[in-house]
Amino acid sequence: MGRMRFSIPQPDQVGADAAPCAYFAGMEGIPWQSVNTCVNGELIIERAIGESGNLFLPWPVEDQSRLMLGTASLMERSGAYHLPVELARGALNRLRNHTADWAAEGLVVPPGVQTSIADAMSAFTQAAIKQSVNVQAAADAAQRCIQLAVAGAEDLCAAYASQVLALRHKNEAQLSTLLGCSIDSEPLPDHVGNALLESFNCVSLPLRWRDIEPNSGEYEWGRIEEQLQWCRTNGLKVCGGPLLRLDASSLPDWLYLWESDFATLQSYLHQFLTAAASRFSGKVHVWHCAASLNFGGAMDLTEEQRLRLAVTAIESVRAADPRTPMFISFDQPWGEYLSTIDSDLSPLHFADALVRAEELGLAGIGMEINLGYWPQGTPPRELLDVHRQVERWGYLGLPLLIMLAAPSAEGDDPLATGPSKPIPAAYPLGPSQESQAAYLEKLLPMLIAKPHVHGIIWSQFRDSVAHHLPHGGLFDADDQAKEVLKVLKQLRQFHLM
Repeated sequence: MGRMRFSIPQPDQVGADAAPCAYFAGMEGIPWQSVNTCVNGELIIERAIGESGNLFLPWPVEDQSRLMLGTASLMERSGAYHLPVELARGALNRLRNHTADWAAEGLVVPPGVQTSIADAMSAFTQAAIKQSVNVQAAADAAQRCIQLAVAGAEDLCAAYASQVLALRHKNEAQLSTLLGCSIDSEPLPDHVGNALLESFNCVSLPLRWRDIEPNSGEYEWGRIEEQLQWCRTNGLKVCGGPLLRLDASSLPDWLYLWESDFATLQSYLHQFLTAAASRFSGKVHVWHCAASLNFGGAMDLTEEQRLRLAVTAIESVRAADPRTPMFISFDQPWGEYLSTIDSDLSPLHFADALVRAEELGLAGIGMEINLGYWPQGTPPRELLDVHRQVERWGYLGLPLLIMLAAPSAEGDDPLATGPSKPIPAAYPLGPSQESQAAYLEKLLPMLIAKPHVHGIIWSQFRDSVAHHLPHGGLFDADDQAKEVLKVLKQLRQFHLM
């Protein structure tokens, strides 16, 4: 068994969430299954293999907020690595490499980024020299390096977004990228509907199997049709779906009678999808056939069965509505959950298997990024890490749609139906409307700048109705707009149709 040890000079820097969230990954960024423990000031990672790889874990960066940081590639050895020094090495390497790559492609690197690199390099040199003689001094220097590298990376990403968007606007005064939100079937209060129309050019309208077919063979389309008509009347493009999601709030209760009879379950799914796609054929602009099938869900299905359901979803919709483009989305695109479960396919490999089946005719791929949630979420990431992952998924060769969410508060949310909870230390002073808006203000321009990102959809519109993610909406429980809505509205006004 591969065993990696990391010494932590200040154990309080590793929060309670660090060991459960930590994972080791290879060159492709796919986590290996591991057992993680914190004992006597050491983080111990035990794996079934001994290959070199990168450690990822939440680490304090500024004002006690934590980002998922990664080391450079490390080989297995008997002695313990100095964790802050290795995280500093990784952060500095990422900044230097991306700066060099983007400069070679024509990016004008701001002087402040070069200063950050030089200062971070100086701090890292001190950390590397002192790690064998004064572990605490090495940790302090490493922390300075990390903070300088992360700040430099944010400046670099801001320059990338600004310069690429300027180039794109030379050809398109307003970009055709979709900016949307996922709404429910409840009628929208006037002020909420008006804010939606000002901020977005499309909506995602979930067609929950549970709501539409509460009893087998009996369909209730009324509320969906009314909401769809409101969207079409107001000139919004409509993404229909997801049609299939394997969570308890989406599946009808009667379906669990057939959980152990996969053929019958598959048949019922085909009937529902055919009915839905036929009913709304020509009325939606794109079909979101299925979501999160790479993750287990509420039913005890094998990975092969979930892959077969994905194929069933795509084929059923295509047969009923062959003209409307289709896509399928994947939860936790970094695959953090793979560190704790045995799985043959990473999210990217699951997607690749469907893309390679060209006869399925997928028009796009969705990435579900629920930042700041755990479990079944994504710890906040460096902007360069998000860039790298979006580029990696871009290699599939299809347009990407990014589904985003982030919490604006912590604590209980009585209307939340999912298992995910906000990570308390994900942002400075905990999740808040300000931290939610500040992180997205940095991230969104970088995503919009990428030509292969054809759409960004906020995964949850309101906290005042039943929803999946705690405090993840753009409107709070009293239907008051949150700060992040201003960021999205400005993004559309400056860049999009």
